[in-house]
Amino acid sequence: MTQDPTPYDLLQDQAIEGLQEIITPYYTPPGEQEFSFPVVGQGVSSEMFQQISRAAGTGVYVQHDAEGAQSPYRLTGMPGGDSETNAQNTMMLRTPSVTGRSEAAIEGFFHTQLEDMPVSFPPVTTPTTYYLALTYDPRREEEEAGPIRIEVHANDLPTTHGRKHIVLYTVERQPSQLLTQATITRTLPWLGHVINVWYESDLPDPTTVEYGTLAVVINPGRAPGAGPGLYSCRGIHGWLNLQKGEWQGLGGFGGWTPTNAMARYRNGGVDVTGFFVRDSNNTGNRHRPARLPEGLRPNRLVRGLFAHTSRPPYVLPIQVDTNGDITFYGSEVDGGWVGINAFIPDHYF
Repeated sequence: MTQDPTPYDLLQDQAIEGLQEIITPYYTPPGEQEFSFPVVGQGVSSEMFQQISRAAGTGVYVQHDAEGAQSPYRLTGMPGGDSETNAQNTMMLRTPSVTGRSEAAIEGFFHTQLEDMPVSFPPVTTPTTYYLALTYDPRREEEEAGPIRIEVHANDLPTTHGRKHIVLYTVERQPSQLLTQATITRTLPWLGHVINVWYESDLPDPTTVEYGTLAVVINPGRAPGAGPGLYSCRGIHGWLNLQKGEWQGLGGFGGWTPTNAMARYRNGGVDVTGFFVRDSNNTGNRHRPARLPEGLRPNRLVRGLFAHTSRPPYVLPIQVDTNGDITFYGSEVDGGWVGINAFIPDHYF
Protein backbone atom coordinates (compact mmCIF):
# COMPACT_ATOMS: atom_id res chain seq x y z
CA MET A 1 0.00 0.00 0.00
CA THR A 2 1.40 3.39 -1.01
CA GLN A 3 0.69 6.70 0.64
CA ASP A 4 1.11 10.18 -0.78
CA PRO A 5 3.83 12.21 0.96
CA THR A 6 2.68 14.90 3.32
CA PRO A 7 3.90 18.49 3.03
CA TYR A 8 6.22 17.76 5.94
CA ASP A 9 7.72 14.78 4.05
CA LEU A 10 8.39 16.95 0.99
CA LEU A 11 10.02 19.59 3.16
CA GLN A 12 12.33 16.99 4.73
CA ASP A 13 13.27 15.65 1.27
CA GLN A 14 14.41 19.11 0.24
CA ALA A 15 16.43 19.46 3.41
CA ILE A 16 18.15 16.10 2.89
CA GLU A 17 19.02 16.96 -0.72
CA GLY A 18 20.76 20.12 0.47
CA LEU A 19 22.82 18.15 2.99
CA GLN A 20 23.72 15.26 0.65
CA GLU A 21 27.09 16.63 -0.39
CA ILE A 22 28.00 17.26 3.24
CA ILE A 23 26.90 13.81 4.40
CA THR A 24 28.56 11.88 1.54
CA PRO A 25 32.13 11.13 2.70
CA TYR A 26 34.05 12.14 -0.45
CA TYR A 27 37.79 12.22 0.07
CA THR A 28 39.35 15.68 -0.05
CA PRO A 29 43.06 15.66 -1.00
CA PRO A 30 45.15 17.07 1.86
CA GLY A 31 47.45 19.09 -0.40
CA GLU A 32 48.07 20.23 -3.96
CA GLN A 33 51.55 18.75 -4.43
CA GLU A 34 50.72 15.05 -4.05
CA PHE A 35 48.31 12.64 -2.42
CA SER A 36 47.39 8.97 -2.46
CA PHE A 37 44.12 7.11 -2.10
CA PRO A 38 41.88 5.41 -1.15
CA VAL A 39 41.84 6.45 2.49
CA VAL A 40 40.19 3.95 4.83
CA GLY A 41 36.72 5.13 5.82
CA GLN A 42 36.55 7.79 3.09
CA GLY A 43 34.74 7.71 -0.24
CA VAL A 44 36.27 8.48 -3.63
CA SER A 45 35.34 10.87 -6.41
CA SER A 46 34.48 9.73 -9.94
CA GLU A 47 37.98 10.76 -11.13
CA MET A 48 39.54 8.60 -8.42
CA PHE A 49 37.28 5.69 -9.32
CA GLN A 50 38.31 5.96 -12.99
CA GLN A 51 41.97 5.92 -11.97
CA ILE A 52 41.41 2.87 -9.76
CA SER A 53 39.60 1.04 -12.57
CA ARG A 54 41.88 2.09 -15.43
CA ALA A 55 43.44 -1.36 -15.61
CA ALA A 56 40.06 -2.74 -16.72
CA GLY A 57 40.47 -0.76 -19.93
CA THR A 58 37.90 0.60 -22.38
CA GLY A 59 36.05 -1.68 -24.78
CA VAL A 60 33.31 -4.28 -25.08
CA TYR A 61 33.28 -7.80 -23.68
CA VAL A 62 32.92 -10.75 -26.06
CA GLN A 63 30.92 -13.59 -24.50
CA HIS A 64 31.79 -17.14 -25.53
CA ASP A 65 30.57 -20.62 -24.68
CA ALA A 66 30.64 -24.16 -26.08
CA GLU A 67 29.01 -22.92 -29.29
CA GLY A 68 31.60 -20.25 -29.97
CA ALA A 69 32.02 -16.50 -29.54
CA GLN A 70 28.96 -14.24 -29.37
CA SER A 71 29.51 -10.75 -30.73
CA PRO A 72 27.86 -8.03 -28.59
CA TYR A 73 26.17 -4.91 -29.93
CA ARG A 74 25.36 -6.45 -33.34
CA LEU A 75 23.99 -3.99 -35.90
CA THR A 76 21.50 -5.60 -38.30
CA GLY A 77 18.60 -4.65 -40.52
CA MET A 78 15.04 -4.33 -39.24
CA PRO A 79 12.92 -7.49 -38.76
CA GLY A 80 10.83 -6.55 -41.82
CA GLY A 81 13.86 -6.67 -44.11
CA ASP A 82 15.30 -4.02 -46.44
CA SER A 83 11.94 -2.37 -47.07
CA GLU A 84 11.40 -1.65 -43.37
CA THR A 85 15.03 -0.62 -42.84
CA ASN A 86 14.87 1.88 -45.71
CA ALA A 87 11.37 3.15 -44.94
CA GLN A 88 12.25 3.93 -41.32
CA ASN A 89 15.95 4.73 -41.89
CA THR A 90 16.51 2.58 -38.84
CA MET A 91 18.55 -0.50 -37.93
CA MET A 92 18.54 -2.82 -34.92
CA LEU A 93 21.33 -3.04 -32.37
CA ARG A 94 21.05 -6.56 -31.01
CA THR A 95 22.32 -8.47 -28.01
CA PRO A 96 23.97 -11.92 -28.32
CA SER A 97 21.38 -14.63 -28.92
CA VAL A 98 22.81 -16.95 -26.23
CA THR A 99 23.55 -14.63 -23.31
CA GLY A 100 21.07 -11.85 -24.09
CA ARG A 101 23.58 -9.31 -22.73
CA SER A 102 25.95 -6.86 -24.41
CA GLU A 103 28.52 -5.50 -21.99
CA ALA A 104 31.22 -2.82 -22.12
CA ALA A 105 33.44 -0.64 -19.93
CA ILE A 106 34.70 2.92 -20.28
CA GLU A 107 37.38 3.79 -17.71
CA GLY A 108 35.73 2.16 -14.75
CA PHE A 109 32.09 2.73 -15.68
CA PHE A 110 30.14 -0.17 -17.15
CA HIS A 111 27.30 -0.53 -19.62
CA THR A 112 24.85 -3.37 -20.22
CA GLN A 113 22.30 -3.75 -23.03
CA LEU A 114 19.59 -6.30 -22.24
CA GLU A 115 17.20 -5.90 -25.19
CA ASP A 116 17.46 -5.25 -28.90
CA MET A 117 16.93 -1.58 -29.68
CA PRO A 118 16.28 0.44 -32.86
CA VAL A 119 18.89 2.99 -33.94
CA SER A 120 18.11 5.78 -36.42
CA PHE A 121 20.39 6.99 -39.23
CA PRO A 122 18.41 9.79 -40.96
CA PRO A 123 18.77 10.65 -44.68
CA VAL A 124 21.38 13.30 -45.48
CA THR A 125 21.82 16.15 -47.95
CA THR A 126 25.64 16.03 -47.82
CA PRO A 127 28.01 13.05 -47.31
CA THR A 128 27.76 12.15 -43.64
CA THR A 129 29.50 9.64 -41.39
CA TYR A 130 27.43 8.49 -38.45
CA TYR A 131 29.24 7.13 -35.41
CA LEU A 132 27.24 4.57 -33.44
CA ALA A 133 28.97 4.67 -30.08
CA LEU A 134 28.76 4.03 -26.39
CA THR A 135 29.15 7.52 -24.95
CA TYR A 136 30.28 8.24 -21.41
CA ASP A 137 29.17 11.65 -20.16
CA PRO A 138 30.31 12.59 -16.63
CA ARG A 139 27.33 14.93 -16.29
CA ARG A 140 25.17 11.81 -16.02
CA GLU A 141 27.19 10.07 -13.30
CA GLU A 142 24.52 10.52 -10.63
CA GLU A 143 21.58 9.66 -12.89
CA GLU A 144 19.78 6.39 -12.23
CA ALA A 145 20.65 4.94 -15.65
CA GLY A 146 24.33 5.79 -15.23
CA PRO A 147 26.71 7.84 -17.38
CA ILE A 148 26.99 5.59 -20.47
CA ARG A 149 24.42 5.58 -23.27
CA ILE A 150 24.12 4.20 -26.81
CA GLU A 151 24.22 7.29 -29.04
CA VAL A 152 24.57 8.26 -32.70
CA HIS A 153 26.84 11.19 -33.59
CA ALA A 154 27.10 12.80 -37.03
CA ASN A 155 30.61 13.44 -38.45
CA ASP A 156 32.32 14.08 -35.11
CA LEU A 157 32.55 12.54 -31.67
CA PRO A 158 31.92 15.26 -29.05
CA THR A 159 34.55 15.50 -26.35
CA THR A 160 33.35 18.55 -24.43
CA HIS A 161 32.45 18.11 -20.74
CA GLY A 162 34.81 15.10 -20.57
CA ARG A 163 32.77 12.85 -22.86
CA LYS A 164 34.45 9.64 -24.05
CA HIS A 165 33.37 7.01 -26.54
CA ILE A 166 33.63 3.44 -27.75
CA VAL A 167 32.86 3.48 -31.48
CA LEU A 168 30.85 0.38 -32.33
CA TYR A 169 30.11 1.10 -36.00
CA THR A 170 30.44 3.83 -38.60
CA VAL A 171 27.66 4.31 -41.15
CA GLU A 172 28.60 6.41 -44.18
CA ARG A 173 25.52 7.83 -45.94
CA GLN A 174 25.37 9.74 -49.22
CA PRO A 175 22.58 12.04 -50.42
CA SER A 176 19.67 10.23 -52.13
CA GLN A 177 21.00 6.90 -50.87
CA LEU A 178 19.02 4.12 -49.21
CA LEU A 179 20.20 3.08 -45.79
CA THR A 180 20.86 -0.46 -47.05
CA GLN A 181 23.27 1.07 -49.59
CA ALA A 182 25.31 2.86 -46.93
CA THR A 183 28.86 1.73 -46.13
CA ILE A 184 28.83 0.17 -42.66
CA THR A 185 32.10 -0.58 -40.86
CA ARG A 186 32.34 -2.45 -37.59
CA THR A 187 35.08 -1.39 -35.16
CA LEU A 188 33.88 -2.85 -31.85
CA PRO A 189 37.16 -3.06 -29.87
CA TRP A 190 36.90 -5.71 -27.18
CA LEU A 191 38.69 -6.24 -23.91
CA GLY A 192 40.85 -9.18 -22.92
CA HIS A 193 43.31 -9.79 -20.12
CA VAL A 194 47.03 -10.57 -20.13
CA ILE A 195 48.24 -13.69 -18.37
CA ASN A 196 51.71 -15.22 -18.01
CA VAL A 197 52.65 -18.91 -17.93
CA TRP A 198 55.98 -20.69 -17.90
CA TYR A 199 55.29 -23.22 -20.66
CA GLU A 200 52.77 -23.74 -23.45
CA SER A 201 51.46 -26.78 -21.57
CA ASP A 202 50.51 -24.42 -18.72
CA LEU A 203 48.00 -22.48 -20.83
CA PRO A 204 44.53 -22.71 -19.22
CA ASP A 205 41.45 -24.09 -20.90
CA PRO A 206 40.66 -21.30 -23.42
CA THR A 207 36.93 -21.54 -22.65
CA THR A 208 37.57 -20.46 -19.05
CA VAL A 209 39.16 -17.04 -19.77
CA GLU A 210 37.96 -13.90 -21.54
CA TYR A 211 37.80 -14.22 -25.31
CA GLY A 212 40.86 -12.43 -26.73
CA THR A 213 42.99 -12.88 -23.60
CA LEU A 214 46.69 -12.51 -24.45
CA ALA A 215 48.95 -15.16 -22.95
CA VAL A 216 52.72 -14.72 -22.65
CA VAL A 217 54.60 -18.03 -22.56
CA ILE A 218 57.90 -17.29 -20.86
CA ASN A 219 59.71 -20.46 -22.03
CA PRO A 220 58.33 -21.35 -25.49
CA GLY A 221 61.28 -23.53 -26.51
CA ARG A 222 64.89 -24.40 -25.96
CA ALA A 223 66.27 -22.86 -29.14
CA PRO A 224 69.16 -20.42 -28.47
CA GLY A 225 67.86 -16.87 -28.27
CA ALA A 226 64.21 -17.92 -28.24
CA GLY A 227 62.02 -15.19 -26.81
CA PRO A 228 58.64 -15.41 -25.09
CA GLY A 229 55.71 -16.79 -27.07
CA LEU A 230 52.44 -14.90 -27.58
CA TYR A 231 49.04 -16.57 -27.80
CA SER A 232 45.50 -15.20 -28.16
CA CYS A 233 42.44 -16.97 -26.75
CA ARG A 234 39.88 -17.97 -29.40
CA GLY A 235 37.51 -19.85 -27.11
CA ILE A 236 36.49 -23.26 -28.47
CA HIS A 237 39.04 -22.82 -31.28
CA GLY A 238 41.89 -22.88 -28.77
CA TRP A 239 44.94 -20.67 -28.36
CA LEU A 240 46.16 -18.92 -31.52
CA ASN A 241 49.93 -18.58 -31.79
CA LEU A 242 50.47 -14.96 -32.82
CA GLN A 243 54.07 -15.55 -33.80
CA LYS A 244 53.54 -18.62 -35.98
CA GLY A 245 50.75 -19.07 -38.51
CA GLU A 246 49.20 -22.37 -39.56
CA TRP A 247 51.12 -24.41 -42.11
CA GLN A 248 49.59 -24.27 -45.61
CA GLY A 249 50.24 -26.98 -48.18
CA LEU A 250 52.04 -26.35 -51.47
CA GLY A 251 50.71 -28.05 -54.59
CA GLY A 252 53.09 -29.29 -57.29
CA PHE A 253 53.51 -27.72 -60.76
CA GLY A 254 54.92 -28.97 -64.04
CA GLY A 255 55.06 -32.65 -63.12
CA TRP A 256 56.68 -32.09 -59.73
CA THR A 257 55.22 -34.13 -56.88
CA PRO A 258 55.38 -32.44 -53.44
CA THR A 259 56.04 -34.28 -50.19
CA ASN A 260 55.43 -32.45 -46.90
CA ALA A 261 55.69 -29.19 -48.86
CA MET A 262 54.34 -26.34 -46.72
CA ALA A 263 54.65 -22.65 -45.96
CA ARG A 264 53.64 -20.50 -43.01
CA TYR A 265 54.05 -17.01 -41.62
CA ARG A 266 55.96 -16.61 -38.38
CA ASN A 267 57.40 -13.70 -36.50
CA GLY A 268 59.93 -12.13 -38.85
CA GLY A 269 58.92 -13.66 -42.16
CA VAL A 270 57.75 -16.80 -43.99
CA ASP A 271 59.02 -20.39 -43.68
CA VAL A 272 59.03 -22.60 -46.80
CA THR A 273 59.85 -26.29 -46.50
CA GLY A 274 59.31 -29.59 -48.33
CA PHE A 275 60.56 -32.04 -50.94
CA PHE A 276 59.72 -32.23 -54.65
CA VAL A 277 60.26 -35.20 -56.99
CA ARG A 278 60.00 -35.36 -60.79
CA ASP A 279 60.40 -38.63 -62.68
CA SER A 280 59.75 -37.42 -66.24
CA ASN A 281 62.49 -36.20 -68.56
CA ASN A 282 63.29 -32.49 -68.47
CA THR A 283 66.47 -31.15 -70.00
CA GLY A 284 65.88 -27.55 -68.94
CA ASN A 285 67.68 -25.88 -66.08
CA ARG A 286 64.78 -23.75 -64.85
CA HIS A 287 62.21 -25.49 -62.68
CA ARG A 288 58.99 -24.17 -61.07
CA PRO A 289 57.80 -26.82 -58.58
CA ALA A 290 55.26 -24.81 -56.53
CA ARG A 291 53.54 -21.51 -55.76
CA LEU A 292 53.08 -19.86 -52.37
CA PRO A 293 49.49 -19.37 -51.16
CA GLU A 294 47.93 -15.91 -51.20
CA GLY A 295 48.87 -13.93 -48.14
CA LEU A 296 52.37 -15.45 -48.10
CA ARG A 297 53.59 -13.93 -51.37
CA PRO A 298 56.32 -11.25 -51.33
CA ASN A 299 55.87 -7.73 -52.65
CA ARG A 300 59.13 -7.90 -54.60
CA LEU A 301 61.38 -10.53 -56.14
CA VAL A 302 63.28 -12.65 -53.62
CA ARG A 303 66.75 -13.98 -54.48
CA GLY A 304 69.56 -15.45 -52.41
CA LEU A 305 67.73 -18.60 -51.27
CA PHE A 306 68.99 -22.13 -51.91
CA ALA A 307 67.64 -25.67 -52.21
CA HIS A 308 69.53 -28.96 -51.95
CA THR A 309 69.21 -31.92 -54.28
CA SER A 310 70.16 -35.56 -54.49
CA ARG A 311 72.14 -35.01 -57.69
CA PRO A 312 74.91 -32.67 -58.76
CA PRO A 313 75.32 -29.77 -58.29
CA TYR A 314 73.58 -30.61 -54.97
CA VAL A 315 72.85 -26.94 -54.22
CA LEU A 316 70.46 -24.90 -56.39
CA PRO A 317 69.64 -21.19 -56.23
CA ILE A 318 65.98 -20.27 -55.65
CA GLN A 319 63.95 -17.19 -56.41
CA VAL A 320 60.39 -16.35 -55.38
CA ASP A 321 58.30 -14.05 -57.57
CA THR A 322 55.58 -11.65 -56.46
CA ASN A 323 52.92 -14.08 -57.75
CA GLY A 324 54.31 -16.70 -55.34
CA ASP A 325 56.10 -18.84 -57.93
CA ILE A 326 59.05 -20.74 -56.46
CA THR A 327 61.73 -21.28 -59.12
CA PHE A 328 65.10 -23.00 -58.84
CA TYR A 329 67.89 -23.15 -61.40
CA GLY A 330 70.32 -25.95 -62.13
CA SER A 331 71.11 -28.93 -64.34
CA GLU A 332 68.70 -31.80 -65.01
CA VAL A 333 67.35 -33.17 -61.72
CA ASP A 334 64.92 -35.78 -63.03
CA GLY A 335 64.89 -39.03 -61.12
CA GLY A 336 65.98 -37.36 -57.90
CA TRP A 337 64.56 -34.98 -55.35
CA VAL A 338 64.92 -31.35 -54.46
CA GLY A 339 64.54 -30.19 -50.86
CA ILE A 340 63.65 -26.66 -49.79
CA ASN A 341 64.10 -25.32 -46.27
CA ALA A 342 64.10 -21.57 -46.69
CA PHE A 343 63.10 -18.43 -44.80
CA ILE A 344 61.92 -15.22 -46.49
CA PRO A 345 62.44 -12.16 -44.22
CA ASP A 346 59.45 -9.93 -43.58
CA HIS A 347 61.02 -6.90 -45.32
CA TYR A 348 59.96 -8.59 -48.58
CA PHE A 349 56.28 -8.33 -47.55
